[in-house]
Amino acid sequence: MRKGLFSLLLHASLFCFYVESPYGPALIQKGVWSDFNTFFTVQPAFVFDTVFNRKLQAGGGNSTVSFHETSEMADIAFTFLHRFSAYVMTGGAKTDLSLQSPGNNYLELFSNWAIPWVVGGKAIILDWHNFLLSLDGKYLQQNFKMKTLLTDGMLASFVQAPKFSLTDYQIGVLVGYTTALLTPFIGFYYENVSAALSRLPASYYTLSDFDSASSVSFINTPRMGLVIGADISPHDLFALSFQVRMITETALALTLTFGF
Repeated sequence: MRKGLFSLLLHASLFCFYVESPYGPALIQKGVWSDFNTFFTVQPAFVFDTVFNRKLQAGGGNSTVSFHETSEMADIAFTFLHRFSAYVMTGGAKTDLSLQSPGNNYLELFSNWAIPWVVGGKAIILDWHNFLLSLDGKYLQQNFKMKTLLTDGMLASFVQAPKFSLTDYQIGVLVGYTTALLTPFIGFYYENVSAALSRLPASYYTLSDFDSASSVSFINTPRMGLVIGADISPHDLFALSFQVRMITETALALTLTFGF
C-alpha cells in the first residue's frame, strides 16, 4: 500500500518541467499571494511522464535503439512578474531498451531505478487579449544501470552492469489561449538527444554495428515535432495539466501543480 502510494505520488510528478507551463492560468496569471504575487510565485508540482516509444539511431551505423520509459518526479518552479519562470526537477525513472540491427538481430535490456535531473525555464514574450506566445527550454540528464539482458529468449544477469546515459535538450515556441478554467496550447519544438550504451559484455555484441565497440553512441532523428496539451485551473491554489509530446518520442505527461 505504501509502495503504491509512493509510486502514485511520484507518478504525479513528472509533468511540471513540461507543463508547469507559461500558461498555468490560475498560477501564473492570477497568482496565489494577494500582495506578493505580482512579483514572485512558488510552484511545486507532482508529475507523471511516460514515454511510449523513443527511437534513436546509432552514430556511424544503421542500428537503432527503441525504448519505453516511465519517469516520476517532483518539481519546484519560481515565477517572476507573471512572465518568467525557472524550475528544477528530480525524481525516479525506469527504462527498457530494445536494440535492433539491419539484420534483425536484437538485444533487450532493463534498468534499475535511476535519478534524472531536469532544469529549464519559460518566458511569455507576448500577451495579447487571451492569446499567449511563449518560449520554452529544458535540459534533461539520465544515467541508467541495466540489470538484465534478454537475447534469444534468455534472461542474463551482469557482473558489471552496462550503463545507458542520455541527455536531452529541447527548445520550443508555444501558443496558448486562456479562458477562466481551461488553457489549451500547442507548440513547435526542436530536440537534440545524445545517448550512449557502455560496458556491455563482449559476448553480447550480436549487432553488427556494435562489434568490438566499448561504447555505442546514439542520436535522435527527426529533431522537430509538436507538443499539444491543456492546463485546467479549477482553483487559484492548484492546476491540473496534460501534455502529449510528438518529437523524437511519443509521450504523455500529467501534472498536478500547487501554489503557495
